[in-house]
Amino acid sequence: MTRAAPLSQILDILNRSPLAQLSLCSKELFHSNFLAWLCNTYGEVGRAAFGGFVASQPCSKIAHVAREKKNIDLWLKFSDGQELIIENKVKSIPTISQLEEYSTKVGNDRTSFLLLSLSRPTFLGSSEVVYVDANHRQWHYLGYGALAERLRGVLQNGTGSPVAGTYHRELIDDYITYIDALNQLHEHFSLENDPDGCFFGPDLMPGDLQESRFYHGIVKMRHAQLAGMLAESLSGMGFETVSDPSTFWAGNSGRVLTTSAMTRATGLVDFKFPLFDKEHTGGPLIL
Repeated sequence: MTRAAPLSQILDILNRSPLAQLSLCSKELFHSNFLAWLCNTYGEVGRAAFGGFVASQPCSKIAHVAREKKNIDLWLKFSDGQELIIENKVKSIPTISQLEEYSTKVGNDRTSFLLLSLSRPTFLGSSEVVYVDANHRQWHYLGYGALAERLRGVLQNGTGSPVAGTYHRELIDDYITYIDALNQLHEHFSLENDPDGCFFGPDLMPGDLQESRFYHGIVKMRHAQLAGMLAESLSGMGFETVSDPSTFWAGNSGRVLTTSAMTRATGLVDFKFPLFDKEHTGGPLIL
C-alpha cells in the first residue's frame, strides 16, 4: 500500500485486520507484547528489525527479551553483552522527561536506547532521528511506518523468518499491514500535516472514521500533539513546563502544566499556570 492511499482504503484495511481489532483492547501493551513474542520466537527477525540501533556493529544474536522490567516496555539483551532499551509509544506522545527518567535508572556503557513511537516526537526536527537527553544518552527514533518497512524487508529476505503460508507468517504479515495502515491513518490526521492550521474542521472527521473504533485514538493523538506543541513553544520562551499533574501541584509559581486528556469521547488540552507558590497560599493559585 502506498503512502498516498485514500482514507477509505486505510480504514478498510484496519477494519479487516484481526490483529488491529485485537489491539484495541490495550494498544501499547499489545504492540510491546507482540514485538517481544516476535523477538523471542524469531530472533533473527528481531535482530534485523532492532539490531541496527545498538552501538557496536554487527550486533550478535538476541539472548534475552524482557517485558516491563523496571517499567521498561521492551528490553533486548544480546549475546555479546549489548542491550537495547525500547520505549514504546502508541496512545500517547513521547516526552523528554520520560526518556530521561528511563536513561537515569537503567543502562551502562553497553546500553543503547530506542524510542518506538506512532507519533513523531515534538522535540525532534522534521529530519532528525536522534535525540541526546540530559544524561548524554542517545535516543534513536523509529516510527511505526519505518518498523513496517523493516519487518517487510526481513520477511522478503527470508532469513530466520517463518515459512510463507504458515500460521505465524500470516500473523506477522497481518501485523505489518496493520501498523503500516495505522501509521498512514495517523499521518493523515497529524497536526504536522495540517497546512491550513485547522484543528477540527467538518471535512477532517468524515463519517466513516467517526464510526470506526479508531476515531478516539485520532482525537486523542491530535490533542496530545497540540499539548506537546504548546509545551515546546513555552519552553522556548523560558517557561518550565511539566506534563504530569502531580508534579504541577507542588505549586511552584512559573511552572506551566500542559497536558491532554479525553472525557466523554471529547478531547481536551489542559493548561494551568500558578501565580504564587503553594507555600504562600496553601495551594497553587491558578490562572
